[in-house]
Amino acid sequence: MNAPESLIVSITCADYDIELDAELPSGLVIKELRVKILDILKSLYAEEFEAWYDCKILYNYRILKDDETLADAGTCDGQYLEIMKS
Repeated sequence: MNAPESLIVSITCADYDIELDAELPSGLVIKELRVKILDILKSLYAEEFEAWYDCKILYNYRILKDDETLADAGTCDGQYLEIMKS
């Protein structure tokens, strides 16, 4: 069974008690996905994230590697991704 092209996940950030739902590409490598997620966060919460230039993405308490994708990590719709400042 092929992975869907995109997933709807909840992005959380404990540093700012933020949770939001986002549609993200399942096949984009994490290195590029971090940029996309930070762009979303900066557009919605500019003051909180303006000084963030990079972040870590955690799924199931594991930091996702630069060269893997959400599909590689086994992420499904409705799952949570936690964002931490690098």
